[in-house]
Amino acid sequence: NVLSLLCNLAIVVFMIYSLYSFFTQGGKANMRVKDMHCLRYFTVQSNLFMAIAALIMLVFNVILLFTPGYTVPYWVVLVKYVFTVAVMLTFCVVMFMFVPATSFREMVEGESLFLHLISPLLALITFVLFEGYRVLSPTAMLWALLPTIVYGVIYYRMVVTKGEDKGGWKDFYGFNKNGKWIPSAAMVIGMTFVIAAVVFLGHNLIACGL
Repeated sequence: NVLSLLCNLAIVVFMIYSLYSFFTQGGKANMRVKDMHCLRYFTVQSNLFMAIAALIMLVFNVILLFTPGYTVPYWVVLVKYVFTVAVMLTFCVVMFMFVPATSFREMVEGESLFLHLISPLLALITFVLFEGYRVLSPTAMLWALLPTIVYGVIYYRMVVTKGEDKGGWKDFYGFNKNGKWIPSAAMVIGMTFVIAAVVFLGHNLIACGL
């Protein structure tokens, strides 16, 4: 619980620092945006919600310090799981798709060091190894798909339907390159499910004491 507390605190601090940097200096490398524009990225959204989930868990970490035997509510563990999967999707897309196309340095420069690398890995390690408070139900894997699907609908609306010329977004992820958004959507949703299954199994093995 103490390790969970420290890791959750670190995740929250890293996110606050990253947002502060975006709003005061602007992003670097592949995320050269400033102010509210940073929230267009799934990277920033997933890490922001992860930080909120970590903050919620942090409250229960403190309760556990003073109330031995207290049981963390299932919904808290579920929320943490959902956004651990979300930030790991960010990590996997960056490391396996963007790094080969650009460079590792560009993907971890500035705030991206926390958002693309440190915070996602910290979230994974924390949730799997230190937060076996509850065994997850298989339906949790369906909930884990929700952030990807919701963002995908927004991205489709702003990039494919509306487009940059009509006030939408630039295709900064390249998922609509040559109009091939359907294979991109299928690939990302499939990747999300695989990550969800791996995190689900890892967490439940520890939670069951195996």
